[in-house]
Amino acid sequence: MNEFVPLAHSCIDMMPAVKMWVESWAVLDDGERLDWLSHADWFERAHECGGFRVWTPPPAVADVAATELSQSVHINGDAFHIFITPCVMGYRWRKTLSKVADVVTQIPVGPNFLPCDMCEPLTIAIVCPLLNKPPFMIGERKLGRNLDASVRQVWKQNPEVGSHRLREFWCQARGLVHMHQRVVRGML
Repeated sequence: MNEFVPLAHSCIDMMPAVKMWVESWAVLDDGERLDWLSHADWFERAHECGGFRVWTPPPAVADVAATELSQSVHINGDAFHIFITPCVMGYRWRKTLSKVADVVTQIPVGPNFLPCDMCEPLTIAIVCPLLNKPPFMIGERKLGRNLDASVRQVWKQNPEVGSHRLREFWCQARGLVHMHQRVVRGML
């Protein structure tokens, strides 16, 4: 049973190519790096100031990771977070994740990206730093809503375009964090 529904394995354990794929669209400046969190890092290192954190919990403990992600955003609102997990047991963590994330989307199983032997699609959530003035979350505005709708439509036909749209959102969100409030309101 564990071969078909690997509840104790993260998406990185099942498919190491996911790590390279995330690094391809999560563009960073020189000297910056993605911080791939292990289970032990969820409770302390995830709450440190700033940075770019990637959460890849196994489905069996994704609810704990989503709760810790939510706490991390409220404790330290100036970090970027990427949360990637198989959709198995999503009823335990989906609501918590959707409340804190700016964008939540799914990558379907198929020959384009995820191998067909994976039983469930991957859920990807992006949490951007909180803005200092309303709107506090980028995902509450059309920038986040448009990305979710467009990425879901594109994945089945052309995964490169889906990756490109994630990269566009990532770069725009990184730029909005450092812009003046009037400019941000005009873009959203």
